[in-house]
Amino acid sequence: MRDPRYKLYIMNLFTRERIDLPSVELQVGMLKIERTTDDMFLVTSKEGIGYKYNQEDLRIDLPFFWIDQKTKDYFVTCYLEGRVTAYAENGDKFWKQADLKITGDVVYKEHKLYLYDYKRDVKVFDFSGDSPRKIVETQVNHDPLCTKGMSRRVYPELGDVWDIKDTHLVVTVKGEFLRVKSIVKSDGDVWSFRIYKMDSSQSEWEKITSLGDEAILLDQRTTVLANAVQGIKRNSIYFSGIHHDYVFHRVWSEKDILNYSLDTHKIERPPPSFFSNVQSSDARCRPDFTELFLTKSLTRPRLLFTFVTDGKLFFYTSPQPHNPDDNSSLVAIPYPTFLHHSTYICKQSGKRLWRKLEPEFNFKEDGDVYGDICINGVLYFEGKLEGSFVIVCFDVRSEKFSFINKDEDMLPKPSAYYTGHSTLFNYKDKLGSHRVEQELVLWVLEDAGNHKWSKHSYVLSSPLEEKILVSTKFVGMTRTGELVYSWNSCVWFYNIERNTVKRVYIQGLGGLKHPSFCRTIVDYVENLRNYCRF
Repeated sequence: MRDPRYKLYIMNLFTRERIDLPSVELQVGMLKIERTTDDMFLVTSKEGIGYKYNQEDLRIDLPFFWIDQKTKDYFVTCYLEGRVTAYAENGDKFWKQADLKITGDVVYKEHKLYLYDYKRDVKVFDFSGDSPRKIVETQVNHDPLCTKGMSRRVYPELGDVWDIKDTHLVVTVKGEFLRVKSIVKSDGDVWSFRIYKMDSSQSEWEKITSLGDEAILLDQRTTVLANAVQGIKRNSIYFSGIHHDYVFHRVWSEKDILNYSLDTHKIERPPPSFFSNVQSSDARCRPDFTELFLTKSLTRPRLLFTFVTDGKLFFYTSPQPHNPDDNSSLVAIPYPTFLHHSTYICKQSGKRLWRKLEPEFNFKEDGDVYGDICINGVLYFEGKLEGSFVIVCFDVRSEKFSFINKDEDMLPKPSAYYTGHSTLFNYKDKLGSHRVEQELVLWVLEDAGNHKWSKHSYVLSSPLEEKILVSTKFVGMTRTGELVYSWNSCVWFYNIERNTVKRVYIQGLGGLKHPSFCRTIVDYVENLRNYCRF
């Protein structure tokens, strides 16, 4: 991960444990990177001869990392600026550079980096010294342009079926390397595997049918001795049921790791002891990793902060406290920064498209209600219909519009103590409307079909509470029933039952310039399905 200032780090998404990496400017090698006074990057060659350019962002491609969960020893590598491979190990204060390019599968084991390329060659580099040393390079006689006939174009939307093929490099217990090819039909879960081993001449891949007493952990790209790990069967391949991303119309099973027996050529599920005895902390080795992460995130909602500074859109997230102490503080973690521009894309079957929907009644988006809210697949916002203010509803699933009349008492009156905007919010999975008048008033939609609302009033216990609720921005209600207000880098939690207001300071919002509007979103749930992959 990298924050807006390119401070690189490794983070455990479950525990939030963080390991800081060297700053991106700290490079030792052929490429020199300097931060300029205008927050740009000056990239030059080591000798100052040849390329030299100034740019706002750095190009970081093909990032890989390996970490020992017990010792926390790690190895990180990436391809920097399309020119050199940068790498770092625990204890390094600088990024080291090597003149090698990663173009295929990669395995790191015992200070050795194994590289597999599209020509089916393997190069092995020893990283135990001050600089990588190439110790193996095969000379496979394979021309990737010579294929068995022309590939047929497939159309998934027309029901075409094809073979999904993938090839991985696997390093054995003894440090030998295998080429493992997997094949599965695009419309099924019937797998087959072919395993090849490099011959003694280092020029040909020979097909093998047995692994002996070893078993392949395909997602970890290694083998283990079956008798050394409880729950592992010899002569087997353990793999996840994750398929390629370009298969749009199939719902794949990703709940369990599967075991393919080279003896019977059948698939079975490993026993529970497999997961407790095999270190499968690598996200690639857990087929249910995204589901597991989402399940845990649902029980630990977070606060999401977003703001714009100098044309850049910043995102931060922090834990969402429950019944916090007054004047406590939280540390926000940054997400990647984006240029601020509005782009709305409707995605269907992998395609980007717009469709205009016409409601059955004419309304104008107008009124005194702030914002909109989506609850259980229904989008709510205020509109004006035949001179009356109503709540417009759009059901995303049925693509139908409807409207809800507001209670007469919900409309602001000229003589009211405070006639500011109301705010729509999620009130325990019901539509709510928040307004501060002489007292705090919450309206809750009880029956949309009959336009029935319930009113909840709360008397503010002190002028300070009144000032906080009026001068800050209401952002929503947590699942535990606390009302949340924010302004700049402070968040207030109002406990309705206890009638108490607690302030929490948010630290780490780098880039936020005061005064500035910082939007706060409550009950934010992180979902790895929405993360961009490198």
